[in-house]
Parts: sequence; C-alpha cells; structure tokens
Amino acid sequence: LPSNEQADLLSAMTRDEAASILAQMSPDEAKDARHLLKFDADVAGGLMITEFLAFPVSATVEDVLRDLRENAAEYSDYEIQYAYITAERGRLVGVLRLRDLVLAQAASSIESIMIARPLHLTTQTPLIELKAFFAEHAYFGVPITTDEGALVGVVRRVAVEEAIGQRETEAFLSVSGLSG
Repeated sequence: LPSNEQADLLSAMTRDEAASILAQMSPDEAKDARHLLKFDADVAGGLMITEFLAFPVSATVEDVLRDLRENAAEYSDYEIQYAYITAERGRLVGVLRLRDLVLAQAASSIESIMIARPLHLTTQTPLIELKAFFAEHAYFGVPITTDEGALVGVVRRVAVEEAIGQRETEAFLSVSGLSG
C-alpha cells in the first residue's frame, strides 16, 4: 500500500494493534508510517505519500538514468510522473519531467534541465487549500516540504479528491441524521 494508506489503516487501529503491525514492517516503511501518523488527516502531511524520486542537484542525466535502471524493481510500485531535485539538507530546488530526462544528453546536468523553484506546499497546508491548488493547477501531484523547505512527500490530486469526497459524504450523512 502507498504510505498514506498504510498510515490511514494504522490510525484506525488500537495502539497495540498498530504497534504490532509496525513491528512487522520494514524499518523504513515503519519509520515513514510513524512520521505520517503525526499529521492530522485534513492537512497535506496526512495525505502525502513518501514514495517519490529525489536526486541531488549535482547529478547528471546519466547518474539518474543509472539509478532508475538499478532500482527499477523498487520504483515500479511508485506512481512516477516527475523526479524532484534537492540541494543541501533535502531542500527542494527543482522538478524534473521524466520526458526531459529521457530526451537529454547523458552528460547534461540535472540542474540544466530541471524546472527551478517549483510550486510546493508545506505539511500543514489544509485540505481546503489543497483543493484550491489543484483547481488552479492541472498537476498530478504537488511536492510537500517542511517549513524549512526540505522535501518530505507528495500529495496526489486523487488523494485530495478522495478526501474531499469523504468529507462531503460525512457532512451529508450527519446533516441527514444518518450517521453517529
């Protein structure tokens, strides 16, 4: 399951049940799940996934393509449209369209083909602002950063649409007296 769905399931369990499942998960997945459990369900941090591609700004096209080939089995589960480019301490500095990567010369720097200063939101961005962002921009996802600008996840458009639909259904059932 994507990291956000893992966190959703764990949050619906008792503390003991969640701890038992976290103990069975790989250390990296358990760490990601624990991190996501800290966020409220109605903010970007609670909706983001932690499965994304990020490469250092100093990488070349050849470096990135080699990494993609070497880790193809792991990355095959990712929903990839873009790779994110980071600088010191994981600070988001660019986004790379995979089309641009494939068509670039192997010796080219990633910095020369990335889109600099990409739009991004923070982990505490509320659901209503996420909805407005996707209404204004035709993106599949938006990178999510800490307040310091470090890349920590991606919120997919579909996750926002599902969350909005769920909130609207809950509100309708509540107003109709059909829940509780």
